[in-house]
Amino acid sequence: MTNVLDYFFIGMMFFGLFFIVTAALGLYRFQDLYTRLHATSKGITFGFGALVLGVAFLLGGQGDIAKAVLAVIFQFLTAPVAAHMIARVALRKGIRPVRNPQGDLLDPDTDIISPEPIRRVTIRRSTADGTP
Repeated sequence: MTNVLDYFFIGMMFFGLFFIVTAALGLYRFQDLYTRLHATSKGITFGFGALVLGVAFLLGGQGDIAKAVLAVIFQFLTAPVAAHMIARVALRKGIRPVRNPQGDLLDPDTDIISPEPIRRVTIRRSTADGTP
C-alpha cells in the first residue's frame, strides 16, 4: 500500500511541475499584462500547492505536512489577492488589455472595458477651518 501512495504523491509533484511549466509558458507567450498575470497567478498557485503537498507527504513527518498545509493555505490566500491588486493598479494607470492576437486594442463602443484611464477624484478642502 505504501508504494501506491508513494506513486500518488510523485504524481502530485509532476502535476504541480506541469502547472508551473504551463505558467512559465503563459508568461512567455501571452501579450499583455492581464493575461500574463492570470496565467502566472493560477498556474503558480496550483503548481506550488501540488508540489509542496506531494513533497510533504513523501517525507511523511507530521511537522512537514503541517508546514506544507500552512504554506499552501497562505499561497491560496495571498496570490489571487496580489494578482487582483496588480491588475487593478494597471487598469487605473491606463494599461489597456489586448483584445486579439493581432494586437488590436479595445474598442470603447463594443468592449466593456474602456481604454481611457480612470480619472482620480480630487477633494477640495476649505481654507478657513480645514473641513471639506
